[in-house]
Amino acid sequence: MSDCAVAGNYLWLKPGFPGVSSVVHEHWGGPAVRAYQRTGEHDYLPIPFSLRFKALDESCRTPAEARRADVVLVQTTLPDEHGFVSFGPNAWNQAAFCRQATYAIAEMSSHIPPAYGQGHTVHVSEFHALVLNESGRRISTVLEPTPVHRTIAGFLSEVIRDGDTIQVGAGTAATASIYAGALDDKRNLGWHSEATIGRLIDLIRSGVVNGERKSIDRGLAVATGYAGDSDQMDFVRLHPGIHTRPTDYVHNLRVISGQDNMVAINAAALVDLSGQICADSIGHEMIGGTGGQLEFALGAVNAKNGRSVTLVESRARASASSAIVSTLPPGTIVTVPRLYADIV
Repeated sequence: MSDCAVAGNYLWLKPGFPGVSSVVHEHWGGPAVRAYQRTGEHDYLPIPFSLRFKALDESCRTPAEARRADVVLVQTTLPDEHGFVSFGPNAWNQAAFCRQATYAIAEMSSHIPPAYGQGHTVHVSEFHALVLNESGRRISTVLEPTPVHRTIAGFLSEVIRDGDTIQVGAGTAATASIYAGALDDKRNLGWHSEATIGRLIDLIRSGVVNGERKSIDRGLAVATGYAGDSDQMDFVRLHPGIHTRPTDYVHNLRVISGQDNMVAINAAALVDLSGQICADSIGHEMIGGTGGQLEFALGAVNAKNGRSVTLVESRARASASSAIVSTLPPGTIVTVPRLYADIV
């Protein structure tokens, strides 16, 4: 069984679940799966977000490339009057998964707010089973910045210029710097990113992020997903200036590098003195996965006036050891190679 960016510790992930002999996580695995990976019960398969379905979309060269998902389970909005559902504020690559699956299941809920976008609308006839679940609730995480995060935010603010288009990746240092006000005094920023935290939705609402100077998707905030509290998600709901797009667009190197003044902001667990950036693992222990970090780093440094910024606390949060090392621990996976380190 393969899971894509799983965030919860679901029953079918646990050893002994009927019909599941092995579990492989694609793209990224959250804290819930680290224990499984640590003991070797689960495996990890790195796949670039933008290329997940390249082999299927083109002519497959091997039988393995042609294999489709057996069962896909996704959350959707309720059907509209024409029978179409969408993935609301979270497009990612669900539509592509559903269309190539042998058996696709939609869990529909009024808690999923509809949103504008392209490539993430599916007709109910394309699903093999529909399930209504109204017990869901919105979960919003707010990071309280530490003094260290506020210092990092001050350095980051010096790099960001009015009119830049921003991407912010996962990782405490990156997200906390936004909550610490790194972007608050800027003007006419653009947004082209993977996930969108609630603080960014507030900046869109206040006009700090308006996309007026974007060279692609001018006037639009574009991301694979948005997450926030009820008030923030009500603002996202069918807002014409906020669009969700699938990963083959948002993470596409041509799109990212074509965005003038693109600034990719991501976090690291370790950085060595040669400039190698590590966010996948420390030694042999997986932290999460590559996600979209490399794609955004490569795209940003190739964009006109673009930069890639990596944020890292000088000391690892889990211990007193340094996060800036002369030599990486054996087994550590390099997420961004040193020649693309740019700003740390």
